[in-house]
Amino acid sequence: MENKLITGPVMGTLVRFLVPMILTGLLQQSYTIVDSIILGNFVGEHALGSITCSYVVIDLFLMALIGMAGGCTILTAHLIGRGERDRLASLARAGMIAIGVTAAVCAVLGMVFSTPFLRLLDTPTEILNTSSQYMAVAMLGLPFIGLYNMAAGLVRGMGNSRIPLYGIMISSGLNIGLDLLFVAVFGWGIMGAAAATVISQVVSAAYLATAMVKDTGMNSQTKADWRLFGEGMRLALPQIAPSGFKSFGRVLLQDVMNAFGAVVVNGIGTAYKVDSVIMIPMMNTTTAVAVFTGQNIAAGNKDRCKKGLWCSILLNVCYALLAVVTLLFVGRPLIGIFGVTPAVKEIAFTFLLLMASFYILFGVGNVFSGYLQGIKDVTAASMIASSGMGVRVVFSYLLRGWIGWYVVAVAEILSWVSSAGLFYLRYRIKTKSRVDGTNSV
Repeated sequence: MENKLITGPVMGTLVRFLVPMILTGLLQQSYTIVDSIILGNFVGEHALGSITCSYVVIDLFLMALIGMAGGCTILTAHLIGRGERDRLASLARAGMIAIGVTAAVCAVLGMVFSTPFLRLLDTPTEILNTSSQYMAVAMLGLPFIGLYNMAAGLVRGMGNSRIPLYGIMISSGLNIGLDLLFVAVFGWGIMGAAAATVISQVVSAAYLATAMVKDTGMNSQTKADWRLFGEGMRLALPQIAPSGFKSFGRVLLQDVMNAFGAVVVNGIGTAYKVDSVIMIPMMNTTTAVAVFTGQNIAAGNKDRCKKGLWCSILLNVCYALLAVVTLLFVGRPLIGIFGVTPAVKEIAFTFLLLMASFYILFGVGNVFSGYLQGIKDVTAASMIASSGMGVRVVFSYLLRGWIGWYVVAVAEILSWVSSAGLFYLRYRIKTKSRVDGTNSV
């Protein structure tokens, strides 16, 4: 079932593996995009700010689950590269149990403390109640998001990026239909959008879990291999802790943004909706490079790993340039589909252009991060990513009194600059140490 990443032309193999992941990411992002478009046009622009504020808190829990799945993805890639496919079923059993329990606990905490969390962020009073309502319902879907990510991570680690795409295609279509029904027809407002999202997440999790069971060969007699899962968590922990730090950093950044008022929150929140879609190909390159590198390192194909690295950089640079040109021509119309006021639209467009000017650095940094993860240098990769969030937080608080809301974009750009430089430096250190024989992967 898996796409063999250790044979065939490097560029073609990477593209065939990456494209389904990009499409999956786009469809995943459609959950919040569709919610925002329908809510912005049928409820009002304050509903957009409500989703923005609530997702900052949801992200605190979500990053831990993604980190758990990420560790198992890297381990799966190495098992495939070493020819130990027969161990995947036991890993899958343990992973699904662990992430299901963890996600359920996180969901309860998020539902109980939704309003206190949002008040700590100094959420504008105009959107506090609706933000709390959306978050409370959305948290019901957290266990299913966790199961989806673990199942998707396992099959991607095997080299199969198509199954997650098929699952998200089904659930995205369902999400759009339910959004229109619950919000536009029934008039349930932001609660209807949240309910549509949760139902869709249940469907995608069920599909991915079924496919994962088939691909790994897991059955009712399969026993969880907790030692093997522990190896996956040793790869995951260096990602989970920094992910928690990054999520907490986003909470602080949301606090900075909230201080500029609801119009700025709505503007930047809308810009991030567009920005998050544009950046999906570059973000997915990280996972693609990690899996490609992991399989080939385990198979002893070190030269192929370097070729994959530079092919991925070329892909991201070309894409970043295309994204900037596209935004110049269609940026305002894209923002306009969210039904926002002219003032909000102008803030969103200015924010997008500032960010897009530095997409190349973001894309290159993601490739080096994926390479480091693929060679199991996850601690360094995670620490560098965390340092980037530290840069964002520090400069946001230092500069907010001088440049106003522009600080949100400027601080993030500075984090891309520092992270890209550190990722490259770490890559040079690791490749030099292998050449000198002072380190092995």
